[in-house]
Amino acid sequence: KRADDTTTTTTPDRLVKITSRIQVSSSEKNNYTCNFTRDGHSATFHIPDDIPTPPGTNDAAIVVFSLCLILTVVIVAVIVYRQRKGARAPGTRTFLVEDG
Repeated sequence: KRADDTTTTTTPDRLVKITSRIQVSSSEKNNYTCNFTRDGHSATFHIPDDIPTPPGTNDAAIVVFSLCLILTVVIVAVIVYRQRKGARAPGTRTFLVEDG
């Protein structure tokens, strides 16, 4: 017999999805166990203290850092190129020649 706040639906993959409100108690700090029994079957879920983050969550930060680094290198290269070009090439300044 189901509780009033429990719903069951069948997914397109013919899996049964059960949604229910449950209360969970803790016997130790951050150690929770949820047990349920239905038709002689049971399952236990342990929730760990720390849930590990999957690898790849820092991919966006790595991409942004790499782009900033490349942009900085390009800007420095352009500045150095312009300074060297300005030192080598004759300037476009107008010189006054005095007749004398």
